[in-house]
Parts: sequence; structure tokens; C-alpha cells
Amino acid sequence: MKMAAPLGVLAGMFGSVVGVGGGVLIVPAITSAVNIPQRVVTGTSLIAVLSTAAVSTYNFSASGCVSVEAAAIVGGAAMLSAPVGAKLTSRMDCDALRKLLACFLLGAAPLVPLKAWIMAGRDAAAVGVEGEEDQGDDVATSDSSSTSTRAPHWTDGDGDANESKSKSKSNAAAAAAAAAASFDARAAAPQLAAIGLAAGLASGLLGIGGGTIVTPALALASPLPQAAVLGTSLLAMLPPSAAALVAHRRLGNVDARMGAALAVGTALGSALGSSVAVDAPRGALELMFMGGMLFLSYRTFRTVRR
Repeated sequence: MKMAAPLGVLAGMFGSVVGVGGGVLIVPAITSAVNIPQRVVTGTSLIAVLSTAAVSTYNFSASGCVSVEAAAIVGGAAMLSAPVGAKLTSRMDCDALRKLLACFLLGAAPLVPLKAWIMAGRDAAAVGVEGEEDQGDDVATSDSSSTSTRAPHWTDGDGDANESKSKSKSNAAAAAAAAAASFDARAAAPQLAAIGLAAGLASGLLGIGGGTIVTPALALASPLPQAAVLGTSLLAMLPPSAAALVAHRRLGNVDARMGAALAVGTALGSALGSSVAVDAPRGALELMFMGGMLFLSYRTFRTVRR
């Protein structure tokens, strides 16, 4: 299938900056282009999900933007509830659940950028207070030293601008890594387990990727910056996605050639997307997340039978 690799690149980039596996792009595109059973498309797309999650997790982890303990709690809980969700498929109104999920994604989309804006305001206020406290002590020193040690400073404009952007990017990555390292996952275990249980249940019931719930829920319920949310969510997706792929493989629902092409494409796309996400300035990831969640909400609404 010629479109598999390019489609994988697009899905990998989308998944790595939004925190989902990319199946939301792959499944409908392949279904509309190729006349193969839906179960085979679903099973094969899990290869792309694993590729996206693995490559993205590696990049985020290399920058320290992953809370391994949090991912273990979320992923473990999801694996427990996913089989339960699959068994409940025939007993529950899945269309009503899809509507609920679509409304959740629609509501979460603007809340994550709003959270980042509020936190940025609090940080700026804290810095301002510290600056006012230190100003009195530094006035005399700065006045005396400015006349004796001030030297001309020559700049080339573009060099300073590039240096400033580089520092901004490195500061964003360092802040995300510090937040991930200091996050007390054990203290937040009940909330993390609840997120994982909900994600696994929805995955089993509706056939969606766990990241569709884990990423927005983790972004809203934890103090982690968005880069750390993405890294942790993608790591948490690995165990349940692998288990689901094994189950589909046993049932014969995996096309190996198509899956290999998708895996190559998603590996390239997720490598690019996650490398950009790690160094993205504050607010950029949240805006991309909002656009991704609005798209997912739209797609979910469209899957509901009229």
C-alpha cells in the first residue's frame, strides 16, 4: 500500500505532539482507500501506535520529560480495565459513550491552554515579588559598579535573537524535566489509577487509543508541563497497545506488510514531532493540543450513528 508510509509520517507527527497513537488518522484513511475488513485495519494500526509511542517516549525520556512511576500506574490500571470494557461492549450504549467522550474532548481542549496561561501568570507574579525584595539590596552595588565596570556591548542582532530562542527552548525542556522528576506519582496514585481505569475501559468499549483520555486528563489533573504530560502519556500507552496487538495477531487481524510501512512512517514522523515538542516554547504545545483535541472531538461525534 503506497500511502501507508506517508500516512504514517503524518500520524506520527500528530500523535507525538498531541499525545495519542495516531490511529485516529490511520484507521479512517485506510478504511476509505482500501477494501479490507475493519478488524484488520484496527489490528494493523496498533503497529503504528506502538511505533509512535516507542520513538516519542525515547525522545521525551532522553530529555527527562517522562514520569516513569506515573506512566506505570496509568498503564497498569488501563491494562486491568480494557478487557472489562471489551466484555461490556454488548451491554452498554456505545453511541451515548461516544457522545460523552466527544463532549469531554471538546471541553478539555481550551482548558489545557487556560491552565498553562494561569500557571505562567503565577510564575511571573512570583518572580516579580522576588525581584522587588532583592531590588533594595542591589541598588547601591549596581550604581557603584555600573560606572566603573560597564563596558561596551556589541551585538549583531540576529545572533542575539538566535541565542535568546535557543535559551528559551533549553529552559522549557529543563523546566519540563525538573517538573517530571519532582512529581510525586505515589501521592497522586489514586488519581492516576482512576485515569488509567477510565482510559482502559473506554479503549475496550469504543476501540479508541488510551491516549485520547490519558493525555487530557493528565494535563488537567497534574501539575506536569505539557511536554512531560506527552512523554508520560505515550509511555503509559505502550503496555496496553502491545497487549492489544498480540491479541489481534492471534486472531489474524494484522497485515504485516502494511504494518511495516506504517511503522517506518510513524517512526520518522514521531521522531520529528517529539524532538520539536521537547523544545517547544511555553504555550505552543498547549495550543497544538487544543487543535488536536478539537479534531478528535469532531471525529468522535462523526462516529456516532445518526
